[in-house]
Amino acid sequence: MPDALASIAEQTAQSRAYDGALSRCRVVLAALFGEPHGRTFDVKFWDGSVDRGSNPHPPFTLVLNRPASLRRMLLPPNELSIVESYISGDTE
Repeated sequence: MPDALASIAEQTAQSRAYDGALSRCRVVLAALFGEPHGRTFDVKFWDGSVDRGSNPHPPFTLVLNRPASLRRMLLPPNELSIVESYISGDTE
């Protein structure tokens, strides 16, 4: 039973961390591109949730495969970071 409780506690902590990462990603995306309803593209997150843009047939969808994807894509701020995040599978 103690192992089951430890597992539940770990899953809860991980869920909170992902929720925090998701909110931070949304804040950064809003600062860069505006609120979802003002974008022409969709953003799909690692947990399967999607922020739909205003276009019912978006030209593309930015896919963030991991909680740290956006950070890896933008820091340091240069073209190489964007390419590396795509090659490593962090973004699509």
